[in-house]
Amino acid sequence: MAEARKIQDSNGVQNDFHNAVITYSGAPKDLAKFLVSLNRNADGSAESQMWIVRDNAGQMVVAPGLPTDGGHHSLDYPFSLSFDANGQGAALLNRNGGQGDDKCGAPKLARGGATGPWKTCSPDAKRDQEVGGL
Repeated sequence: MAEARKIQDSNGVQNDFHNAVITYSGAPKDLAKFLVSLNRNADGSAESQMWIVRDNAGQMVVAPGLPTDGGHHSLDYPFSLSFDANGQGAALLNRNGGQGDDKCGAPKLARGGATGPWKTCSPDAKRDQEVGGL
């Protein structure tokens, strides 16, 4: 990539904050995939949201936002992202704030495809089964 590319923007939110990671792992081979955390609420609140952004042959494509596990908390940086050879991804995420009503354990693990959908729970398979699996 010879030039800079915009992977996401603040959508006009004045007090936006941002974090991003990049991976070239997995399918599609050699195309960048990003996990981005941005404040995207129009009211300027600090509820972070996580987005998968991928390079689709030179055009940046944003997948639907990553969901929480259903509890009243947000997902936040620090985080990591990887994809396997079949294009299935995993993101290890921090849990931020909340009311202590997590639906499954911590740390939070989101799994899904480069184009979605994603589900979030814990990496503990036994707990995942207790809440209906991933």
